[in-house]
Amino acid sequence: MERQIAPHGHVIAVEVPFAFAWAAIGLRRILAQDVADAHGHAAGDELLREVARAIRQSVRASDVAARLGGDEFAVLFVGMKQDAAEAAAGRLLERLRRLDELHPGRNLGASIGVAMYAAPPETAEEMIRTADAAMYDAKQRGKGRVVLWEGPSKEADAPARH
Repeated sequence: MERQIAPHGHVIAVEVPFAFAWAAIGLRRILAQDVADAHGHAAGDELLREVARAIRQSVRASDVAARLGGDEFAVLFVGMKQDAAEAAAGRLLERLRRLDELHPGRNLGASIGVAMYAAPPETAEEMIRTADAAMYDAKQRGKGRVVLWEGPSKEADAPARH
C-alpha cells in the first residue's frame, strides 16, 4: 500500500500493483579486457564507465542500475508492467548501440534478458538466474536483442521466445 494525501488533506491508501522486471545486460564476452589489452587498462575502465553512464541515463530515477561484475550489468525496473519493461529494455539496448557508433570497432554486442514478475519471487537469486537465462538466450540468438522471461509457468521455467 502507498499512502497519498488527497486534495482535502486526508490520507488515503492506494493499492500499488507489485510488478517489476530485472534486466540482465551482457556485453560481448571479455570486451573490457580486449580494450585494455589493445589500448591500456585506463581505456578498458573508461569503456565500463561509459556503459554504466549510458545505462543510468536510460532508466528512471526509481530504477536501480548496477554492475554485477566483469561485462555484466543489471537494472531493476520497479513498478513496471510487461509492455513498459520491454520498451525500456529496447530503449536501453538502442542507447548501448549508440555507444558502438561513437566508438567504431569496439562492438559492444549487448544482449538483454528480462525477468518479469507480478509477485515477488521466492528469492532474489531466482530472479537473477531467470534474467541471466533470458540474457544468454538473447546472446545465443544473435546478440543485440531483448528476450523476456514472464515468470514461472506450469510448463517450464524457460525464457519466453518473442
